[in-house]
Amino acid sequence: MSKIVLVTGCAGFIGSHLVDELLGKGFEVVGTDWHQTMQKSILNPKIKFYDLDVRKKQDKKLDEIMEGVDTVFHCAAYAAEIMSLYKPAFITETNVVGSVQMIESAIRQNVERFVFLSSNSIYGYQSKCPYPEEVEKQPDDIYAVGKLATEQMLQILAKVHEMDYTIIRPHNVFGPRQNISDPYRNVIGIWMNRIMRGKKPVVYGDGLQERAFTYIEDLVKPTVKAGTSNAGKNEIFNIGTDENVSLNNAARIVCEAMDFDKGVDYVPGRLQEVKISYPSHEKAKKKLGFVPEWSFEKGVKAMADWVKTQKPQRFKYFKSVEIENKMPITWKNKSL
Repeated sequence: MSKIVLVTGCAGFIGSHLVDELLGKGFEVVGTDWHQTMQKSILNPKIKFYDLDVRKKQDKKLDEIMEGVDTVFHCAAYAAEIMSLYKPAFITETNVVGSVQMIESAIRQNVERFVFLSSNSIYGYQSKCPYPEEVEKQPDDIYAVGKLATEQMLQILAKVHEMDYTIIRPHNVFGPRQNISDPYRNVIGIWMNRIMRGKKPVVYGDGLQERAFTYIEDLVKPTVKAGTSNAGKNEIFNIGTDENVSLNNAARIVCEAMDFDKGVDYVPGRLQEVKISYPSHEKAKKKLGFVPEWSFEKGVKAMADWVKTQKPQRFKYFKSVEIENKMPITWKNKSL
């Protein structure tokens, strides 16, 4: 078992939950996040923390952070799929360049294993659902292309430099601590924040899109097991729930959990958005003993209970985008 674990994005949604799970398993945890984007209130005080912008070339600082680390859980990213069509350079710099710099340092410091939090988005449109890890990938946006490219670079560098890896492909994760003020990602949080502000949830398109929304605990526990055991050594896993839900049903369940009875608003659909997407988790079940425990409705109730303890928040829009053409109207008008 690894002793010292580094979690990047440790004061973000998924990263902070991973920190708690790792500490609970007895690991010593080191964490990195960037002060301008991190959620300071969820930074665990029990870890050794470094303020780090992954986009900047900082070999000396990275090597200092990596020294003595056995395993890296790399969560730091900006996970906004559709927004990547309008800020492609920013998304690529953050997600791809930042990831490669982490991999480089891990290799230089002889880290035993690099665990990469990738994305289900790399699959794009699939003619059959659920789909296993080995199907042909058809990424439909810049974020997904970057995640797939990073997976491939990690595998190549790990092979050449004899470092083990584990790749996790989560999908549509939600739960307490999720950033509800980001208008570009986290649909469950966006809906709940709008409701707290007295506004209807917004559904893009006809609402018949289907997703397998994953409650945070159903991601974190198997991810830690995969990243710290022989069962996950040099393996790739889809991890998440088996329950696919239409956006119309998801919005209805969110409204019920938030005690909101005014319905939803529909706006034009977004470009490059896959209609139906949910992967198979048979590999994780077989190799990790993974069994999803949270239904969508149960998870939404738990997240709603947490959201109700928060204050309504204004959505934080980018001051500028790289390409404004064909951007969703809610983002262009800043009307969420």
